[in-house]
Amino acid sequence: NGRAEFDENSFDLFLETGRLSKLTLHEGTINLKDLSGDTTGDFAFRVSGPISDTLWVIDHDPLNYAKKLEVDPSDVQGDVAFDLNLSFPLIQSLLLDDIQIGVVADLSNISWRQALLGLDATEGELHLALDNKAMEVDGRMRLGSTPAELSWKENFPASAPIATELSLRATVDDVGRAEAGMDFSPILIGSTPLEVDLSSAGRGAATVEIRADLTQASLVLEDFDWRKERGVAGSAEARLTIENGALIDLPALTVIGGGLRVVGDLDFVADNAFSGANFSELSFGDNRLNGSVHLVDDGYAVLLRGESLDASPFFEEEEDDSKTKDATDEALPPLSLDIAVDRLKLGPKRNLGQTTAVLERDALAWRRVIVEAEMIGETAEARPKLDIRFAPVPEGQELTVLAEDAGVALRTLDLIDNVIGGTMAITGKKASADPEAPLEGKVLVENYRVVDAPVLARLLTLASLSGMVDTLSGKGIQFDQFNAPFVYAQGVITITEA
Repeated sequence: NGRAEFDENSFDLFLETGRLSKLTLHEGTINLKDLSGDTTGDFAFRVSGPISDTLWVIDHDPLNYAKKLEVDPSDVQGDVAFDLNLSFPLIQSLLLDDIQIGVVADLSNISWRQALLGLDATEGELHLALDNKAMEVDGRMRLGSTPAELSWKENFPASAPIATELSLRATVDDVGRAEAGMDFSPILIGSTPLEVDLSSAGRGAATVEIRADLTQASLVLEDFDWRKERGVAGSAEARLTIENGALIDLPALTVIGGGLRVVGDLDFVADNAFSGANFSELSFGDNRLNGSVHLVDDGYAVLLRGESLDASPFFEEEEDDSKTKDATDEALPPLSLDIAVDRLKLGPKRNLGQTTAVLERDALAWRRVIVEAEMIGETAEARPKLDIRFAPVPEGQELTVLAEDAGVALRTLDLIDNVIGGTMAITGKKASADPEAPLEGKVLVENYRVVDAPVLARLLTLASLSGMVDTLSGKGIQFDQFNAPFVYAQGVITITEA
């Protein structure tokens, strides 16, 4: 409904009401100018209705805006009220570049199926401005269960260096991360204010910058006995690449907080699957490392280098040690470790100096252990060697442990703390690679002393003059040799004929 005014050079329509599909026209004007020459038209409409119908209209030739935004109109629901302004020449071969367009819109109660990261957007309250060069959308919505503030700009010219710019601001909790497929529990627990900025040069690949405040979240590395409590300052930053909605690369990652510092990158393959990580810095507790972790044949290959590695959590006794180890052995995937560090911590006041180690295990048991280490001797300069080798041979597996200072080795390995000096050699063999196969071997320790010996042992040494002198002087009991054949099976060491 409306009225018209016209003369020989112009034709003006003043619209009061109208309808297109489910869209309602509240008012509008159409001004046709220079009817006798190069006629142009100016159009202005105030419209409201379902946003899906609006997208359907603007997706027609020559605009095709929904296709450009890669939006299916049927996926978007809600209401829109907008002012539309158009200006173009009245010619038969009309091109998109001939049309001048301007839109200002308010969108309410918007829902968008799988809007971002596979999450549905709901409760959207947005403001939109659009012209020939760009579309800008600002407002708030809920992504999954997480309220978020949104800023989105789409640049239309093909020559634009950046086609898409998207910014999100939200505080994400454990549920929100799980909904987005980023469940980091039990490592990360708690709410994290989040800033996400995405930019894309066109269809396909996009770069995403993420910044998170970890202050009100806890960080826990349970296997390494380390944690950052809530309230302790922390932050995380990441830059990642997505292509056609899939995460394909994370070339920059930094996590800081509570003494933790991680700097590195992550690799991904098809279907967003994690394939590896590289760390230029990995510091927490007594760890000062760099290295990498990569997925190999359903297992992991770990490379560690650096100043110090704290392995003491892996040597702590459990209340039910055998049960814990059995359960762990069954649960662990295949693993290979390649380690070279200046210091290896095994426990309180139990450290190795420069250490190289190669360890390999399958789903059932450790198959290869090669350790070459310098021990911390009785003096600052002393660096006696410790070599441990457990490796496959054609007939099974062989064990060799050689220590240039038996006393230091036994203390460092937390076995015996009252042996001084001497050399130690442990040899053994398993007849097969079966994890349950017994290990038969021999322990040989030579030229060592025992201090703080039990009373009976001290009395026995009084049978010789040298023993009496050693005991009275506090030097301990001197032994020439300890030779003990043994069998290790099912968690029990049996010694015979020692």
